[in-house]
Amino acid sequence: EVAFDYQAAIDNAISETIPGAVLLVENAEFRFLGAAGVADIETQEPMQSYHVMPAGSAGKKLTALLAVLLEQEGLLNLDDKINTLLNAEILAQIENSDSITIRQLLNHTSGVFDYLDDSNASSYYNALLLSEPSELKLDQYALAFALNKPAYALPGEAFRYSNTGYLLVGLIIDKLLSEHHSIAIRNRIFNPLGMTASFYGGIEKELGEIISGYYSDETVGVLNTKPFYEYIGFADAPLRSNVEDLALLLKSIVSTDSALPQDVRARFFDENALVRVDATTEYGLGIFKENINGKTVYHHGGIEPGYTTANIFIEETQTSITA
Repeated sequence: EVAFDYQAAIDNAISETIPGAVLLVENAEFRFLGAAGVADIETQEPMQSYHVMPAGSAGKKLTALLAVLLEQEGLLNLDDKINTLLNAEILAQIENSDSITIRQLLNHTSGVFDYLDDSNASSYYNALLLSEPSELKLDQYALAFALNKPAYALPGEAFRYSNTGYLLVGLIIDKLLSEHHSIAIRNRIFNPLGMTASFYGGIEKELGEIISGYYSDETVGVLNTKPFYEYIGFADAPLRSNVEDLALLLKSIVSTDSALPQDVRARFFDENALVRVDATTEYGLGIFKENINGKTVYHHGGIEPGYTTANIFIEETQTSITA
């Protein structure tokens, strides 16, 4: 047998639009960790396997895990209605807010309008570009772009991906704990799991450094988005991480080889949590569960302007793939 050349694969992926890449592939018998290209176009600093970047929606599982852990502690119930947990001012601007549950926010069945909806995303990104980059922006900032918008469906009626649901979960937990949920994430997840390279976007920026990300636009040209993402901290994409920590987080939730209790892991995919997306794919709490070539594959990617993440775990071979 000829072993697959993972280093050649990422070397060959480098191009004008992909200046740098990091890849981790590992199971019990094999481990590849490598980097290719550059982390910064201007300085030509080489990409390193330990480099940290925004994980985008691959970080949704982090917010979902915190919610499950708080449920285990008796501080909330995933079936709690949000109309008892959020301020009246916010609730009045969300259609069907009197019948939406936390679980529905986490598995995208709430019907809540997505602030990054194709019809709306340009308004958000234009405002972001025109804002002061070094102004800290938390959940309330992004939520403003989803308020007073029509619902996609009645709560529980259909799967419709909505980043807004995770913003609302973040605000709910803030109110329950009387502090920003990043503190609970550090104390309950990062530190116990040993995610030493990870930190919460914006609010914990002093704990780590993200590399540059590059977004190409016909109007603005090539834009380094790092200055913006240093000061953004949203619960729908909270995580700044390297490939090893991100692989550890997913594995901790979906593998039996985990420091997390079985009852915590089970909540992500129990019958009340799983929603059918299509013929081969279901969605739990912040994680897709898909049948690919007869294998059970858990995954959730992330896309931010300038950054792309893949985070995958194959059950049958206990293999992590994170890029």
